[in-house]
Amino acid sequence: MISDRPVHGPRNSVLIAALALAGFVAIALRSPNSDLAETSGLLLDGFWMTLFIWTASCSAGALFAGILVAGDLSGIPALRILARAEITFFRGTPLIAQLYLVYYGAGEISRFLESINLWWIFKSPISCVIIVFVLNTAAYQAHVVAGAIRALPKEQNDAARALGLSARATIFKVLLPQAMIIAIRPLANEVTKMVKASAIASVVTVLDLLGTARMIFNETLDYSFFFIAACVYLILIGTVRIAMEGLEHHLLRHLALTAPGTSRRQAAPIYPA
Repeated sequence: MISDRPVHGPRNSVLIAALALAGFVAIALRSPNSDLAETSGLLLDGFWMTLFIWTASCSAGALFAGILVAGDLSGIPALRILARAEITFFRGTPLIAQLYLVYYGAGEISRFLESINLWWIFKSPISCVIIVFVLNTAAYQAHVVAGAIRALPKEQNDAARALGLSARATIFKVLLPQAMIIAIRPLANEVTKMVKASAIASVVTVLDLLGTARMIFNETLDYSFFFIAACVYLILIGTVRIAMEGLEHHLLRHLALTAPGTSRRQAAPIYPA
């Protein structure tokens, strides 16, 4: 079935990144007396912290999402209930509330955590941020992938069983490659969302990009550092979108129709829900 979705190449993402870069340069050069030269090291440290939080959260979240998907699709009721409970909780509550719950809640039970030798993890703000972000993005990624697998025609699973494929081979060789075609765009949205969500880390004293910009503003009262941070976020998001569009292009390369002028995205099948 041919999709009637509009075709959007990577041009929009390139334009976003280019405009953000132009804005960053314009702000940086706005005045010869700019404090940017003195604070560039701090901003760079904040950028690396943001990049670390996003990379660690999305990569570890993807691994944990695989466990949640296996539990959600499992025939064992206890595993299915646990997986769906985690997905429901972390998708149904605000990320900032989850971070407060872990960061401040861990302090309330610090003696218990010390008794089981876990306080060394929860006493660090960055550890609390990574734990919460991993659980949050894993819930969203698992929900997307599990839904995509359920959206596949039932005959796919039946055919794999008829061929004598094991359950593992059925998942990784038959169902998952097709499900990723359906899930790639929602997953791209989730990955992009986590770039912006990383700014929430600043509320628990983690000096990411936004936290660093706010600290510099408190010292200099120069609001333009917030614009610099915003431009850096735009550049990062534009880069992520380009990468995800490249991944989508790779996944759909074999679906291109032979008809001239038909794009690979137009050739992507839409499976019934």
